[in-house]
Amino acid sequence: MANSPLSAFLDNNLVQNNFRKDTRLIAKLCLETFQHLVTWIPLNQVLQPVTFDLVFRYIKLNDSNSILSLSLLNEVMEKNYLPSSYSDFLLMIFKNIFSILHVVTLSPSDGDEEFLGKLTRFTYLFVSNHFRRVEEKSTFPIMEFLSLLFKFTFIQSNVEIYLANLEIWEVLLDYFLSKKEGRNTQDFDVARQRYFECLMSLQQELVKKTCFSTNTNEMTQLDDSDPLLHLHNQAHNLHDVEEENQSDVERYVSGAINLIYRISQMYPNQVLEFMFPKFAETTEKFCKLDSLLKSGAVSQQSSTEALIVVKDLTFYLRIFNQLSHHFVEDYETKFSPCNMLVNYLLNILGYIYTSKIYEVYGVPSANSLGAHMMILHVQAFGAVKSFLEWIAQYDSRLQAAQALGSTSDLATLLGKIVDLVLVNFTIQINPEIQYSAAELLKALTAANLITLKTGPGNLPEKIFNSIGFVGKMSTDVQAKVFVSVGNILISVQDKEKFNQLIQHCTKSFVDITNSPSFSNICNQPDVMKQLADTMLITSEIVSSFKSFNKQVKSIIFESLQNIFQSSLKLLQIYFNNPAMLKEALNFIHKFVECLRAQAAVYLIEQSFPVFLNFLNNVGLGQFIQRKDESEITVLIKIFDIIQMLTEDSSNKIEGFLPNVVNLSLTVLLPIIVADERLSSSLLPCLYKLHHSLILHHWKYFHDRNPMQLEALLLTFVQGLARSDFIDLYRLDLELLQSLNSKQNLYSKQIFGQKIFFQMMKNLIFVLVSKSHNLLREEIMKTIYTVILAVGWPLFYGEFLPVFLDQFAMLSREQKNHLLTVLKTDLDFPSFSVAVNQFANDWSVFAKMTSLNAPLFS
Repeated sequence: MANSPLSAFLDNNLVQNNFRKDTRLIAKLCLETFQHLVTWIPLNQVLQPVTFDLVFRYIKLNDSNSILSLSLLNEVMEKNYLPSSYSDFLLMIFKNIFSILHVVTLSPSDGDEEFLGKLTRFTYLFVSNHFRRVEEKSTFPIMEFLSLLFKFTFIQSNVEIYLANLEIWEVLLDYFLSKKEGRNTQDFDVARQRYFECLMSLQQELVKKTCFSTNTNEMTQLDDSDPLLHLHNQAHNLHDVEEENQSDVERYVSGAINLIYRISQMYPNQVLEFMFPKFAETTEKFCKLDSLLKSGAVSQQSSTEALIVVKDLTFYLRIFNQLSHHFVEDYETKFSPCNMLVNYLLNILGYIYTSKIYEVYGVPSANSLGAHMMILHVQAFGAVKSFLEWIAQYDSRLQAAQALGSTSDLATLLGKIVDLVLVNFTIQINPEIQYSAAELLKALTAANLITLKTGPGNLPEKIFNSIGFVGKMSTDVQAKVFVSVGNILISVQDKEKFNQLIQHCTKSFVDITNSPSFSNICNQPDVMKQLADTMLITSEIVSSFKSFNKQVKSIIFESLQNIFQSSLKLLQIYFNNPAMLKEALNFIHKFVECLRAQAAVYLIEQSFPVFLNFLNNVGLGQFIQRKDESEITVLIKIFDIIQMLTEDSSNKIEGFLPNVVNLSLTVLLPIIVADERLSSSLLPCLYKLHHSLILHHWKYFHDRNPMQLEALLLTFVQGLARSDFIDLYRLDLELLQSLNSKQNLYSKQIFGQKIFFQMMKNLIFVLVSKSHNLLREEIMKTIYTVILAVGWPLFYGEFLPVFLDQFAMLSREQKNHLLTVLKTDLDFPSFSVAVNQFANDWSVFAKMTSLNAPLFS
């Protein structure tokens, strides 16, 4: 490279400098001092690009000052320093980082981990902040830089440094992909062509480094965690769990998949063409494991070979889970390979069952082949689920006579999926695998596939019969199965069987709660579990139909009336059991949320008396005195349910409104305001309830109960005098502004006569006291909006003089001065300036006159 054009970008001083011991110590002290300075000095005013070049001179492999130099440079780069004339600066930075990477990749063993980590961080900051700029310069050897970054990435043996390098590639790929969304799509086409070889090499190396078959030693050393601990996350598709809870192997795999997915966004066809043969080859090896692993004694070598196949196949399944959408985007071209791929997935699931793989290995132990087989099983279900969008397109094109396949082919495919799911409900198997199977069934039945409903094989009947096995399942799996059966029955409009389904699910619950002996057995653990499980399952059923039409929701409502009535009884029965109260309220909340449009009158008539009785003065006092957070959770849920019910504007609710307002203002509000712990959690709920009452029932209160309307509005105004919770204050302002935008609150007569003066008084006090500076802009906007609505004469001519006259310690001259600051007919920017001056002048006058007493009594 010495005689090439790239030699201009190599700085040999980086490796040739040799410092004496005394000068090295002086340099160390200087670098430490400099690093301290850059944490607070204004960089753009003090630093010059030449300073950076000087700091780079102290970067030398295996030298302690290198760490300090990189730390200093990273500190400056973190602050996004960029001089006004930045071309030379970027050239200098690029040359130095290019040189360092070149040296490190030539002698990878010479750099210690701390040095490599800081160099990686510096490279990340450079790419994040400046790659866009240097890419535009034809004089910069971008491809050679990426080549060095590629080498640097894959020589890393430290997990953290390697993953940090993958983050650099993520930044680069996100930048390339951003060109796709730009105005000039030609930029993206240029990027695709320019970086093709680099990114294809990156993809290949990622697969090579992440697969156990091609990187056995390193991946095996990393794979030291118990896979059973991560099975739940795999089954529930929780790959984005907190990093500290991920194993190193999981982080390796996730990092590779994230990059491969981004590369596929640029080159979908090429990525699929690269991945498919590897997936097919690994699948074929997997489906021959029974010949490798005979029943009885299994050698260590054959077990290791099988484990490698299982882990690699799991990796490819996760990749195709991410890539499945590409087959939808280019349906016709990719129909045949996708059809083949889906059948490969079903072959994997079929092989797991027919080979009796779990019988061979028995109960899986940590890091055993059986444990990894479970993870593969879960991933296979997830991969099939990811292709349901393609299957739905297949189905819709068949109906439009545009499909490449046939109805019989699709029906066969769907029949295989259903069979491979249902078989997991009939055998003894890990609950997480059952959960994954149930998730697939739920998604399949929700896809509204015509071929599933009307094709050969009577698949709806097969799915319906699966409820016969729910007794052997965990509660969350039961919920998925019941929802799946409900989906298919609603889609084929079989109301009779749907009612049978609901009865099967809820009969025990209704029988228990209606039993004369319920009060005697209600606290038995098995009874409480039965009730809680039924409510959880039924909640999922209700939620799954939330977006359906009125006719479907009416069927749901009719089927579930009994359990809803029974669940209301639980509020009294389990008054002293917060856990059961929470379960009951979760169900009631979900029921009201999803079905209130179809059954508002019924829900109001059934629920309101129960909730009003629950929140009586004595009962609420006892409830709150327990000082338990679970009680607060229960109350929040109740307030939320009452709020939802008050959003109904029919006449049926009007008979309950006075009681609701009276309870809220005379019982709830005093108790909540008196307790700081309750205020932070429950006042937001109360404000939202009052907002709903005013918003949806303005006419009722205005015409028939104006005193309660005034009292409700005053709760917001009184809240504006509080200074303890900033988020609560923000909510108060937002709800008032909402009432104004939807009900023209500030223009109403009742507001001008009853509310305006107190509201202005509180808001201006908050401004002059500067207690809520974080909300200063919002407060001024609220004041300005109110003034525009009521008129400047009312504010300037009546309110402001009366407001100032309250303060005897202010002189007449000071009051007159403050009056002249706030002029009339100002635009908002001018008004903001005037209000700030008013607040500042007030502060000065207050100090001058020692105005330390409270402003308002």
